[in-house]
Amino acid sequence: MNKKKQTISADIHESLYVALVLALLGGFLDSYTFILKNGVFANAQTGNLVLLSISLFNGEYGRVRQYLLPILFFSFGILLSEYVKSVSFIASQTKKVKIVLLFKALVLIVIGLTSAHTHPLFTTCTVSFLAAVQVGTFNKLEGSAVATTMITGNLKTAMQYLYSFLYKKDASAGRRFIQYISVIVFFGIGAGTGAFLTRTFADNSIYFCLVFISTAYILLSLRSR
Repeated sequence: MNKKKQTISADIHESLYVALVLALLGGFLDSYTFILKNGVFANAQTGNLVLLSISLFNGEYGRVRQYLLPILFFSFGILLSEYVKSVSFIASQTKKVKIVLLFKALVLIVIGLTSAHTHPLFTTCTVSFLAAVQVGTFNKLEGSAVATTMITGNLKTAMQYLYSFLYKKDASAGRRFIQYISVIVFFGIGAGTGAFLTRTFADNSIYFCLVFISTAYILLSLRSR
C-alpha cells in the first residue's frame, strides 16, 4: 500500500496542469531578462552560446562574460536539481518539488528587491540558475520528457506524436500531441505576458512570477490529497 502511495505521489508533479503553469513562468522569465538585461536569455542557453560565439568571432571580447556566465550558472542549477532529487532524507518526491518551488519564490523576491540596483548580469545569472533548477526538477509530463523553460525538445516530441497519430492511427498519440503543443503555446503566452508586464512595471514585474509559483504549489497540494 505504501509503495503504491509513493508511486502516485511521485507522478503528481508530472501533470499537464503543473507543466502549463511552469511554462508560463519559463516564458515570462526569458522575456524579463531579454528586455531588461541587455538581450541575454535566461533559459535558452543555445541562444547564449550562439551570441557568445558571434562575440568571439567579431572580437567583442568584452561581451563574452554576459553570455558565458549565464551558461555556467545554468550548469550549476542542473547540479543542484540532481542533488535535490537524490537526497534520501526527504522521502516524498512531492515534498522535494514543493521545496524547489518555495526556493524559487524566495530567490525571485530577492531578485525583485535587488534587480534595479545591481549589475544586469547578477539578475540574468540568478534567473538562469533558477531556470536550470526548474528544468531539472520538472522534466516529465506523464512519464515523457518535457521542458518548461524552452520549446525545441517539446516541438520535436509533439511532431513525433503527431506522426504516430496520423500515420499509425495511435489515438493516445493524438492526446499527447495536444499536451505538448499546449505547453509550447503556454510558454509563448508567458513570454508575451512577460514582455508586456516588463515594459510596464520594469524590474518589479518579476513579482508577477510569484503568482505562477503559487498556482503550481496549490495544484501540487490539491492533487497530493
